[in-house]
Amino acid sequence: SINIKLIHQTGVHCVLHIARDSPRPDVIVSVLTITNTNTSNAINNFHFQAAVPKNMRIKLQNPSTSDLPVYNPILPAQAITQILIVSNPNKEPVRLNYKLSYYLSGEQINESGEIDNGFPSSIDLI
Repeated sequence: SINIKLIHQTGVHCVLHIARDSPRPDVIVSVLTITNTNTSNAINNFHFQAAVPKNMRIKLQNPSTSDLPVYNPILPAQAITQILIVSNPNKEPVRLNYKLSYYLSGEQINESGEIDNGFPSSIDLI
């Protein structure tokens, strides 16, 4: 699989894992994973949005949760997971724009970006 880091700051880690397996060659399945290694602040109200060019389609399933507790090194790390499915019938280069937001110690954090390099255009290229 391919892993693309979206965030790696203040104990918040957000990685997009692109799967090798897919229901069809023109469909790309990814899992967004968010973890919190911050020992003093929880993550609340996590929200992720994504968009692709008009000749493609994207479906985001609901996240597993929107909150993560303060990191406890004694317990297994908890994570928010969300599945993204991209349909790319023409197998063109994928440009994925994303926005995410969450609260950390009461302060709203907003991040946005674009993945235009590293996202495969089809499952055949993984």
